[in-house]
Order: sequence, then structure tokens, then C-alpha cells
Amino acid sequence: MSLADAYRFAVIADAHFHDPQADFGFAGVDVGGHGLCLRLPGDVARAPRIYNEAGAAFRHALAMAAGEGIRDVVLLGDYSDDGQAATMEALSACLREMRERYGMRFFALPGNHDVFGDRGRHRRKRYARADGHVVLVTSDPAFTDPRVPDRLVTPRMYCGGSPSNLPGDCGFFGVPDALHWETPFGTDPDPAARTYPLLDGEGREIRRLMDASYLVEPVPGVWLAMVDANVFAPDPEGDDGLADSTAAGWNAVLRIKPFLVDWLRDVADRAGRRGKRLLVFSHYPVLETLNGTMAAERAMMGENAFHRRMPGPAVADRLGDAGVRVHFSGHVHVDDVARSAGEGTSGPRPQLVNIAVPALVAFPAAFKSVTVTEGRVHVQDRPLEGMPLPADILAASRRLAAVTGADTGGMLKAADYGAFIDRHLEHVTARRFLKREWPEDLASLFRRACLADLLQGAGLAVSLPAAVSDLPALAFLADWYRLRAGGAQAARWIAPERLEAYRQIGKLPRTEEVSDRRLALLFETLSAHLSAMADGTLRIDLATGEILP
Repeated sequence: MSLADAYRFAVIADAHFHDPQADFGFAGVDVGGHGLCLRLPGDVARAPRIYNEAGAAFRHALAMAAGEGIRDVVLLGDYSDDGQAATMEALSACLREMRERYGMRFFALPGNHDVFGDRGRHRRKRYARADGHVVLVTSDPAFTDPRVPDRLVTPRMYCGGSPSNLPGDCGFFGVPDALHWETPFGTDPDPAARTYPLLDGEGREIRRLMDASYLVEPVPGVWLAMVDANVFAPDPEGDDGLADSTAAGWNAVLRIKPFLVDWLRDVADRAGRRGKRLLVFSHYPVLETLNGTMAAERAMMGENAFHRRMPGPAVADRLGDAGVRVHFSGHVHVDDVARSAGEGTSGPRPQLVNIAVPALVAFPAAFKSVTVTEGRVHVQDRPLEGMPLPADILAASRRLAAVTGADTGGMLKAADYGAFIDRHLEHVTARRFLKREWPEDLASLFRRACLADLLQGAGLAVSLPAAVSDLPALAFLADWYRLRAGGAQAARWIAPERLEAYRQIGKLPRTEEVSDRRLALLFETLSAHLSAMADGTLRIDLATGEILP
């Protein structure tokens, strides 16, 4: 293959693979003579992502990619539900099946749900029995929950660390048919040759941890830099003396693993001199997502867990100066494109582009198809919306919901996976996001108000069709979350008359009669998300980072 040829691959983020056939030592929910390991429908309906259908969604995404002739797949971290030993076994078996069936190659990197430090940590989950009762499955014999007396202790729930939870044949330890493979430490794949010192506050080494980053040349002229941006800082109160990596991301990389930036600088320099097309991947974003609305969100909602996951401006400065032009990320479960300013610490520079890939298990449920040519990269959305729901899981979930009286917001009446995920988002808007992400007074307003009330509070006097003006505020807020998470894909799930009304709201002049500045910010962020909507395709100049028409 020459550089003039097109190289295609898929990027899957946050698959959160769960095997409904997993054996944690209890019978599960009987369907057709076999037991299923399922989360309760009521628990799923209040969670930020779905669980029971995740394995089917992952397999469907891989089959879609294979159907398009794609054989190489990047897994952008959080490939597992929570790194449980049983889950990792099932995931490895699934990947092996896809290699055999489709001839696929996988290039993976770890996310915060896949590994924990070097020794791992305990996990615990609530699963359903056939009668609707809950069994608590834990790897920690010391953990009890008085609300769930039915407890099962098993090492199969334990989440390992690096290297034990890095699946084989996924690039971590070499790629036999690749043209080039290296790590930030050289070409030795041995985990013992890939460690860095973890220092305490006095600068003393307290242990050594493995870094799982690697560079691979899967086809001539294309380099994929797979960056392990998991950071486990010292924390005496944390599991095994380490802090969770969830909110650390690239901010912590700059402090604790700066050698990764030095390595990327060297990789980018060599790529330029040798005519390689370099793409960089990590689980965590290197630019703020959400179309530049982060400051407005903080002023409107207050600081929340989502905002704490965002990188500071120093990350873009350091990586941009290092020569990184195109970076793919997961972690935050949104479909977004962010661009840095063309200025760095050393003066003008090409742009840095961060492509946030949505999860398979949350709205809008999609992966990316990527094509690399001589000087460009072309990225396209690949939604999973037409996937049939697994019949056995659906039947079991309906039965459990009936037994427990769970409110699932119409999820279990969905005709396909797209509708299921969309109804899940609508349900968690009221059942989770409203409670966890909004000030109490605004949450109370959203529960009782309509769209016209919100517009009035924002100082916007607008005449809309009654069907839209009288829209319950919670229904509007669900649309806001759709646009926030789904980008171009959101349009398929919002009624056309509502979408047009939202566009008209964004064109209105602002008045001085604003009773609540936070509501004005709500509509400003709505307009920003609408303005950023494209057609689901993206073209980038690899030399300059410029987004092309």
C-alpha cells in the first residue's frame, strides 16, 4: 500500500462490554432454559449508560464495520464493563471470535473502567434473580450492604491492573504483522521494561507502574499512537494507595507522566521527516468538548463531575507544541469536534483537533469510520440505531420490570436499539441528570414549567406554535441533552417542528429583562450546539489540522 491509497479503520469508544452469559456463581434470570446475568431494569433506567445490551451492541458494531470491508479496529478504552475478571474473559473470547470470523485486528488502549494501577481493586455489582430480587456480587469479602442481604463473594468480580487486564493480541504487546511497533521506552514489549516511577509529595519513588502506550504502523505510511493516559496518583485514602483515574485525564498526565508528551514530540518529528501520517488516540479528551459551552455550563449548573473531566488549556498547548494534529478520545460519551486556537507557547502553530467518539451504550450509540489518504483524514458517523434488541434480554427485562414495578420510561417498548437508547436518555434526564447536575431551584422549575416559561425567564419574548410553546420543560431539557451529546445525530431524534423552533430561538435579540441569567445561558448553549451540527462527516488536513469543507 502506498500513501496515495486509502486506509480505513473503525474507532469504537466506551463499549463497556458486558456478557449476559457471565458466570458469577448464581443462576441468573432463566430465559428458554438458560440463565442470564442481568442488571435490574430499574437500575439501568437510572444509570448513565445501559448494561445488558452492551455485548450485543459491540458485536453489532464490529459486524457493521466488517460489512463495510473494515478489518482494523481501534478500541478507545473502557472496552469492559468494569474490568471484572469474568468480563475480561468474555471480552477476549469475543475478540478472538471476531478475528477468526472477519480477520480483524484490534488496537486497544485502557480506560478508567478497565484497569486499576498495578494490583487492581475490588468491584461490586447488583444483579437480578429470576424473582426480581437482587444479589450483590462482590470480590471483597469485607463488603456488606444492609439493603441487599443476598450477597455472593467471588474473585471473578475483581478488576485487575496493568498488565493483567490488558487483553492479548490487541496491540499492547506487539503486532506481529505490523511494519513498526514501539513504546515510549523502546521496542521491548515486556511489561517490566515499560515502567515509570510513581513519586510521593517529597519526590521519593514509592512504586513503579506500567505505562501501556505504544506506536504501531499497521499499513505503510500510517502511524497510530495509542496513549495510555490513565493516571493513578498517590492517595493514602484511595484503593491500594492510589487515586481513581476517572477525573485525572491529561491534566494529570502533564504532572505525573510527562514522558508521554516528550515521546509524542519525538514521534511527530519522526513522522514528519519520514512522511508518515500520524493519528493520536487516548481515552481522555485533550480539548474541552461541548462546542465551547463549558464556561457557560459551569455558570449555569455549577461544577459537576462532567466538568471536572475536562482538560485545562495547558494540555492543548503542550500537545499542540509537540506536533499532535488529530486526536481521538472517548470517556465523556459525546459526539463532538473541538479545535484549539492556532497559537501555542512558541507562537503560531497548526490546529489541534480533538474528535470525541460517542459510546456504544449511551445516546447517540455510534462509532466512527476513519479513512486516511495522502494528506487528509475523513471521519464518518456510524450509528447503531437500526440494531434489533436481543430478544432474550428484552423478554427477561420486561418480566423483571413487571415483577418489580420498575419505571423504565418506555425503554422496553422500543422497536430497536436506537429508540431504546433515545428513551433511556429521556428517562435519565429526569431521573438522574436533573437531580445530580442542576441546582435545586432550577430542577424544581424544570419539573413544573413549560418552554414558554423558560423563555420568559431568559428575557426572550417569542411567539412559537402552541405545541412547542407548551412543551414541558423536561421534554425540552431532554432535547437539550440530545443536542449536547449527539451533535449531528441528535436531529434524527427531535421532532422537526421543535428543532426549527429551537433554531428560531437562537436568532432572537436579547433583552435586558432577564429574571434568571442561568436560563439565558441555557438558550445560549442550545444555540451553540445547534450551530455546531453538521452532516455527520468530517474532513481534516493532516498537515495543518484545518477542518475542510
